[in-house]
This record gives sequence, structure tokens and C-alpha cells, in this order.
Amino acid sequence: MTFNYSFSQSVFLNTKNGKEVSIDELAKNLSKEHLIFFGEFHDDSTIHSFQNQLFQLIYQYNKNLSLSMEMFERDVQPLLNEYLNGKISNEEFLKNSRPWPDYQKFYMPMVEFAKNNKLDVLAANIPRKYAAQFVKEGMTGIKKLPPNEKSMIAKDVHLKSDRYLENFLETMLGSANEIDSLQPNEINILYLYYGSQVIKDETMAESIANLITSKPNNLIFHLNGDFHSNMFLGTVQKVIDRIPGIQPIVISPVYYKDKSEITNKPEYKELANYILFVPAPMQEEEPMGLNSGSHFGENSIINHKLNIDIEPNNSFIKANDQITFKYPILKTGSIDLLNTLKITKIEFSNLILNYKIEKLNNNYNRIVFTNPTFDLASYGDNGIKETSEFTVFYEGKIYNKPDETTLIQRHSNSIGIISDKEGEGIYLPGAAYYPKTENEMANFECNISIPSEYTLVSSFIKKISSNDNITNYSVKSNFPIDDLTIVGGRLKENSKKYGNFTINMFTYQDLSNIDTYFSAIKGYYDYYTNLFGDYPFDEFSVVENFFATGFGMPNYTLLSGRLLKMPWVVLSPGSIAHEFVHNWWGNSVFVDYNKGNWCESLTTFSTNYYYNALLNN
Repeated sequence: MTFNYSFSQSVFLNTKNGKEVSIDELAKNLSKEHLIFFGEFHDDSTIHSFQNQLFQLIYQYNKNLSLSMEMFERDVQPLLNEYLNGKISNEEFLKNSRPWPDYQKFYMPMVEFAKNNKLDVLAANIPRKYAAQFVKEGMTGIKKLPPNEKSMIAKDVHLKSDRYLENFLETMLGSANEIDSLQPNEINILYLYYGSQVIKDETMAESIANLITSKPNNLIFHLNGDFHSNMFLGTVQKVIDRIPGIQPIVISPVYYKDKSEITNKPEYKELANYILFVPAPMQEEEPMGLNSGSHFGENSIINHKLNIDIEPNNSFIKANDQITFKYPILKTGSIDLLNTLKITKIEFSNLILNYKIEKLNNNYNRIVFTNPTFDLASYGDNGIKETSEFTVFYEGKIYNKPDETTLIQRHSNSIGIISDKEGEGIYLPGAAYYPKTENEMANFECNISIPSEYTLVSSFIKKISSNDNITNYSVKSNFPIDDLTIVGGRLKENSKKYGNFTINMFTYQDLSNIDTYFSAIKGYYDYYTNLFGDYPFDEFSVVENFFATGFGMPNYTLLSGRLLKMPWVVLSPGSIAHEFVHNWWGNSVFVDYNKGNWCESLTTFSTNYYYNALLNN
């Protein structure tokens, strides 16, 4: 058998003695082994050509040969067997086996050779949906799967803080030390991706070990991305853990730009038994990194379940928040909380996390959680556990005066205030009264109690009960929102109902021109529902604030009392109409501010410009 290959371009090198070896000599040597890992760069046709050539040459010396592949997943093994045995067509096989995009170009020649020579082909890998599920739910999610699905995944999974982890971090970040620049919630996502990598290694290793057990006389030729087998780590190490004493042979590719680079370096012996030197492509290989240039995703809170008691006369709040993270805390995580609030207790369910409180800035603390079980290195009753949920109990004063209370500055701000003083009230934005994470989109359930002389307003809020002393409110969001602001004070409420739509006015003093507002807002409702479609809520509230604001929140807007006395200003196209339209763009359909605030542009066009143009026609 002859193949068309050129040693002038690509070279196999034995790292033990530093000598070049011909592919035929290599095949002859490898035919006496039990397990070979041939690492690859997935999109390099030269490497795939050598894999195919070497596999077929080995068969000339050893007929007890099996092919094992990362490229097929365990659940398609029956389908693969049917194809190898001639029971289904190639078309049917390709339609149902989820082959890699370049299967026909790179891998099909080896599968066809195995089929023609009645060789086993092992679909070694974990189905990708379970690797993705690990990132979302950790092993907790994997353990919930029914038995037939669990059989697609390795029974034993071990995460270790070892050289493989260091290599993973270096590949993802450029340097393992770069992890220190990430936030705890970003680090946690990175470790979940590491776990997803390891669960692939474990599953492939278990598949290979099972084949070795069932066919101890066979030589297994396994194909995988080079990271899975470099330095005898990854899948290689996981096989060794299962079959002590086995000595797999590893072939790893290395790109070179100049022939002078084809030489044996000390680190190559640590990398593999044989190096395949291949000319570097004109375009540099893309890094393995998660997002190729964008920063890592973050773990964030997706559910708040709050119980809140507010005492305005003391500027005091006592609360607890049962929070649920989007992803399990495998390694670490964090929440931010106003630094005047003291954590009195944290209740954990299945896992007690260690935590410390760090100063984030002058106003907020960061509570950093770490999983003490991670370095136990295995899952199970005595190994690594995960949690996505725990309850934080906290209390303290919230009194941060607005930075401007006059109209000299158009908008004023406060990071949170609870007050019963004359000319003040309650303004509680997110992170002022509940723990918060970056880029949060969460559902909220709140039970809030406050002395009955005060009225609270918030998105989705309902008054549940009231007596002479205490009024109880509930909040239950209809969809995830990026923030929940609570405002209040000794407010007077006036409401008008138009069919299924209610307009509320909450003011500190009676407004002589209140009917002007009701009429204008009803006009906005009629016009914009005709333009955009159904209004996302069943009510819209205008709330007087005790400092200068023009904020729009889901189903209400918070405006300065001084402005409310000037309807010719507030009812101009860019004011209440603007905040009303934000209920479509920005307060029910949300934006990623890192990619641009398109909703502000659309809202401005729909009110400041378009509505103004209508008035002038």
C-alpha cells in the first residue's frame, strides 16, 4: 500500500530519542501497542490525511484494530453499528447521526475503511446536549436525568485542581494568572466550562475503557482534539485512572513556520510520544477561548423572593432574600449589597458555602462565596456539591440624601433613602435594598410591610391588606426585569379606569390640573397601542418624587413634584409620553447596554420627534 505524502513538508518525530520516523516505521511500531491517541486541529486537512494513512497502515500489521472517535456521541452507537453492518444506507446514517460538518471530507474515509474491513468504530463522546446541560445545571442537573440518559454519561466524574486545569485556563485566558482579573461570577462560569470539558474526557475515557475490557486483544486508535490528549492529560489521564498500568501512546500536532523549528525540545517529551510537525497555515489558528475576544459571561441572579419590613421613622429596613442563581455555584460567586446593611444570617440548603465580605466601593460591599468542596475532586455523596439557591438575611439603615434637590440640575439621584422627614420619602433602587449581580434579569416575588400612613409604588405591586398600623403589599413580576425600584411616602392616590386600562396619579399634594394628566395619558394609550400593539401592562402610574427625577420604570414613571405643577412641560412630547413609550421599549423589551441603547433611540423617535411632528400637522 502506498500513500501520497511528503516528508519535506510534514515530519513525525519520536520525542524519546529525538529522531524522525517514517510513517510506515511508525505504523509498524504502533501496531504492537494497545491504545493510541492521535490529537488533531479539527480543521487541518493535512493532519486528517495523516490520521487516515496511519490508521490504514497499522491495519497492515495488526488486524485486531478498532477506531474510536470524539466525533460521534454515545447515543448514536446503535445507528453507527447498523451502518457498519450494512443494515442502513449512508444517507440514513448521515441524516440521523449528527456528523460533524467536515465528516465526509475528514472522517468518512476512516469509517468506510473500518466498515469495509469489519472493524469496530466506537462513538466515544458524551452527547453534546449533556455537556451543555452541565454548564447550566452542574452535576445536580445530570443526576436528575432518567437512567437511559445517564447511561450516555460517565458514571465517575472527577474535577481536579491540577495541570490540566492550568492548561485549560491558559488556553482560555492566555495565562492562568489572568483568572485573577475576572470577577467571582465570571470565574464560576469558567469553571463550569472546565467541568463540561472534563465530563467529555470522562465519558470518552469510560467508553474506551469499556472497549478495552470487552476486547482486550484489540488496538484502539482514538481521534480527538489535541487538547484532550496533550501532555497525557484529559482523556488519556482518565483512561489511566480506570486502567492502572496501561501506557497509551500520544501523537500531538505542532505547527511550524520554518524547518529549523523541526527539532526535539524538552517540552515535547512531556507533550507526547510523537510529534507531527505540520506547516503552519497562512492564517493563525483561532484560540480555544470561550468567546473569542468578548469577555466571559457572568453568573447572575434570576430569581428574588423577598420579605421586607420598612420603618421610615428610623430609615430602617429588615429583609431576607431567597436568591436563585442562573448557573450553579461550582467554584465561586458574589452578590453586591449596600454597605449600611448588615448580613445577620445566610441559610444554605444542600451546601454550606464559605463567604467573606469585601469593600467594593464607598457605597457597596461585595459578598464573595466559595465552594469548599471543589478540591475534593469528585462528585458524589462525599465529593463536590453545588448550589444555586440560598437565603440572605440582612438589616440596617438606608439614608442617602439625593445629590440635588432643586431644578438647577435636571436629574438628581440617590443610591437609596428611607425617610419620614418633611420633604423626603422612600426611594429604593436595585442594590439599595436587595442583593444584586451584574447584568441581572430576574423574576421578583416580594412581600412588603410598612406603616399604614405610607403608600408604596412599584412595578407589579398590589396592596394585600391594611389596618390602622400596617399595610402589606405584594410584588410578583410577570416576566424577568433588570431592576425593581420601590418608591413611596405619604402619597395621595387618584385613579381613573378606561376599560381594562387604569391610570394612577400618586402625589404629595392635590393637583389642580390632575384631569389634564388623565386626559393626556389616555390619549397616549390610544395612540401608541394603535401604533405598537397591546400595552404590556394593565396600568400606568405617575408618581411624584421628592427630588428631581424623570425616571421610567415598568408601568410607572417617577417625576419631580415641581415639574408636575407645570403640565405644559410634562405633557410636551419628550416627557411623560417618552416614559410611557418606554413601557414597550426598555421596560418590557430590554436591551444589552454593552451593545448600544437602541430602545432610547426608538423611544425618542416615537415621542420627541414623531409625536411632535403629528402635533404640527
